[in-house]
Amino acid sequence: MRSVIREIVDALSGRVDDDQDLHTLPRGAAQILASLDRHYGELPEPVLWATALVLIALSRGGTCLPLDRVAALPESEKLPVELQRLSVTEWLEHLTPITHRDSGDVEPLCVRHDSLYFDRYFAMETDIAQRLCAPLPNDAVVMPEQFPAVAAEIFATNESENLPLSAALGVWAHRCYVLAGGPGTGKTTTIARFLAALEASLVGVDSFPRVRLCAPTGKAAQRMGEAIQAAVQAIDLPAATKTQLLSRVTPTTIHSLLGITPVQPRRQRDDYIAADIVICDETSMVDVALMNELMRAISPTTRIVLVGDPHQLQSVDAGSAMGDIVDAMRHGQIAGTELTVVRRVSGTNRDVLLSLFQAVREGNADEAISLLSHSVDGVTWIPITASAPDVPNDVMSKVVARSRQLRAAASDVQSSSEEFRDLLTSVMVLVAQHQGPLGRTWWVRRVADADNISVGGSPRTVGTPVLITQSDRGAKLVNGDDGVIRESANGPVFDTGGPLPVRLRPAAITHWQPWYAMTIHKSQGSEFQRVIVSVTPGTRLLSRELLYTALTRAKEEVTVIATAEDLRLAITRPVARLTGLSAALATARRSVSP
Repeated sequence: MRSVIREIVDALSGRVDDDQDLHTLPRGAAQILASLDRHYGELPEPVLWATALVLIALSRGGTCLPLDRVAALPESEKLPVELQRLSVTEWLEHLTPITHRDSGDVEPLCVRHDSLYFDRYFAMETDIAQRLCAPLPNDAVVMPEQFPAVAAEIFATNESENLPLSAALGVWAHRCYVLAGGPGTGKTTTIARFLAALEASLVGVDSFPRVRLCAPTGKAAQRMGEAIQAAVQAIDLPAATKTQLLSRVTPTTIHSLLGITPVQPRRQRDDYIAADIVICDETSMVDVALMNELMRAISPTTRIVLVGDPHQLQSVDAGSAMGDIVDAMRHGQIAGTELTVVRRVSGTNRDVLLSLFQAVREGNADEAISLLSHSVDGVTWIPITASAPDVPNDVMSKVVARSRQLRAAASDVQSSSEEFRDLLTSVMVLVAQHQGPLGRTWWVRRVADADNISVGGSPRTVGTPVLITQSDRGAKLVNGDDGVIRESANGPVFDTGGPLPVRLRPAAITHWQPWYAMTIHKSQGSEFQRVIVSVTPGTRLLSRELLYTALTRAKEEVTVIATAEDLRLAITRPVARLTGLSAALATARRSVSP
């Protein structure tokens, strides 16, 4: 191994417990750099330094290193002085051994759009962009003749600008259509009304466009199904039409739709999914690799509708697909609609909650902290110190009260599933991390001790709220399902409630968490009447997107428990992923424009 690689690793590696350190190379970086060095026959030192920065970008969810961003990176001060302020042109000159290499084979590194890539990620982003921007062929399913008139009736509103109707009509004119918007802006309702208008416009017609609904997780797919069912039931249509519609569209995970698994992440079949329209919800959670698999699996004649909120937490793995796609939409490169009117939040606290959401989304820390500091109208901040992280009794009592109410209701065999759902979603603690003070396990221990509940092994205690953490096809459970252990005529059962309840013996549950608290990541797609946001002091996971996602789960009331330093840091620190899909989309759009 060359000495320069050791120098790079020493400079860009740091202690994990050092709060000031932002320069940590991923594990195995030295071996990757050494392998690339051998492949290319001794890379120049600037190329090795730049490649190390790409590895750091990948470890943070990026896909490439935009050369115009190098000087602004926190790692730039760790580079040799002569590399710290290079222009894009100067970087490109240093990268000549890569850009001018002509081996006849695909090379591991490439420079495109003035960014340094590992070729795999460039190929995925380019493929996604080309497929999203491809025009619809003439043999694609056409909009039913009656659809515009039926949709106008179903989407009737007193608002001067009927954006949901525009979206419903726009889907038919493009291969890809984006439906963006914050929580509660009516994205799922728009999809439900689109499907209802499609069903109603084809009454008496033999053929029906094949529609597939999907989401990145089991939880998101379940929520999508529940929301669509509720929205369809609220539409003024004959009962038979509603029943027929709901029998046609059952949301599933993207993995199930494609026939892939975490162990086998690539689709093995060459045929396309049998679908004329694919609608993907919670697209912000979809990473670039999964998006590429989805786009490769649909026919050129298949329309795809991407639904999501670009301001929420991004995918766990590499890429910023929804954020980049919405950015392209705003620049006119992809068709779409962005819904802005929040309809979910209601009651006397509506205005202050919406103001808080907006302040956090825009990174306005002073405004957000001012709203939280007044502790009125359902918005409260409880300042804590890192040395004494705890919560007041009145806050803890709300969580304990929910536990006791669940136990009382679960002990009554006559209690309805609706009653359980109301209690389960009445109040929820959302945490930044599992362990540590104010983390998930901290809350579980506190509630379990206060209510004398056992939370080990299989869930046994009647009234225990349960969150499933791993899919189990045999038990018909998916990761993210939730419910409660309740009494029945034949003994305790786990009951998910909802339109399509699952009921089974508690002993059949092997992967679960007590649902007194949950991580913010797992809460995406959920909503609760009251939300308690609990931030472990000094957690390294804070970001604007994390806080925004947590706050916007609330319908009526928000309580934030955090130090002043953590609260301000969360609002002012957006997740900045280095990706190239926006550039790829711009290039793809130019290639198909007349």
